[in-house]
Amino acid sequence: MPSLEASSRVLRYAHVPTPTHPDSQNLLTVWRAREEDGGMTVGRDVPSRAIAAQLHSIMVTEPLADGDFHIRIAGSALRRRYGQEVTALRLSDLFERPHHEPHRRHSRAVLETGKPCFLDVKEYELGQVRSHSEIAVLRIFAPDRTTHWILAGIFYFD
Repeated sequence: MPSLEASSRVLRYAHVPTPTHPDSQNLLTVWRAREEDGGMTVGRDVPSRAIAAQLHSIMVTEPLADGDFHIRIAGSALRRRYGQEVTALRLSDLFERPHHEPHRRHSRAVLETGKPCFLDVKEYELGQVRSHSEIAVLRIFAPDRTTHWILAGIFYFD
């Protein structure tokens, strides 16, 4: 399957120590509160009222043995971004190879360490910034409450 990401674009990722986007900040606050109560869980906390304002911009992925991720839940902002429903696709289906690697690497690190990751992402086209977003990557529990999955929020600066 061809990638949904256009090849003429350049994506630049920068790790940031703390989130700056208000939606990333809210997601982190809710995640921290749930961590104190045993962890954020799909089906109980995703979806929930506490993150209702962020649901359109989140993606829940399940790690696969081959290093890729299966997209289990994707908000409407992601459907608009890629021009089609992305739920049930693999994360690698969304990006050409060089652009997929940062997502895979950071998600795997979060799975292993449990430490949240925040990325400042700028997309350039013809030398100009086309879009600017922040990605929040958090480890959560699958519905079985034993397996870890990834909750990623993709929040655009307008």
